[in-house]
Amino acid sequence: MRFFLDTSVLLARLFEEFKSRIQKFQRNVKEHSLQCLVSSSVAEEGESRLNEVINFVGGVLRELVIAFKARSVTAQVSIDRLELRRSDALFFEQFFMDKFRQITRTGRRDGLIRRLREVEVAIIQLFEERMLGRESILLGELMREITTEVIRVSHDLKSRYRQILSDYEYIEIAPDPALLEKAKKLGLASPGDADHIASAATYAHQEGVRVVFVSLDYKDIVSRSHEIRRELNVHCSDPLYAIYHCT
Repeated sequence: MRFFLDTSVLLARLFEEFKSRIQKFQRNVKEHSLQCLVSSSVAEEGESRLNEVINFVGGVLRELVIAFKARSVTAQVSIDRLELRRSDALFFEQFFMDKFRQITRTGRRDGLIRRLREVEVAIIQLFEERMLGRESILLGELMREITTEVIRVSHDLKSRYRQILSDYEYIEIAPDPALLEKAKKLGLASPGDADHIASAATYAHQEGVRVVFVSLDYKDIVSRSHEIRRELNVHCSDPLYAIYHCT
């Protein structure tokens, strides 16, 4: 028996989401000395999605600066000398409200929305800390601190992602073309899903072992576990139930 991990599981660990499910899975793996594999396609997709998040946060900060630049022009002062007062918390409120609307209009992207909410909280907390006991603060100072913190968190996330990968056995594997075609015909349309499932199926066929693909993606993978098992002989499971597929 081998567990193949989906990108959704790696990123849940990274961003500390679905903690109870992930912790139970980790305990089960340790208690039963089970082997967990991460295919090359999953590892690469995880890194790509992490970079997408980091670039997204950077883009939000750039848009925030642009919004403040418009105010500085109106106030006829440089952006570095623009003063913020407590009431400017409502400017942040409107900015983030507009960003949430913009994201949801383009289709649900829960991961980016969660990251945006985290950025919003961090900015308001830093704003309140700097405003404590003061009438105003300089926007330039606040933005420099926010940027420094975002860079630090980005480095920490990349380092943590590499650490999470090191907890599992990395396997460089190219999916068998016939199995990949079967996966595509199942309609596994999300980026990489067909590659990930076909890679697990290829490994199972080559090694003659049973494989469980552990995922938190209910929409495209877990809810279709019976189809995937029938066509590709790969069991798919939420981390909560993965241990029960071993018997």
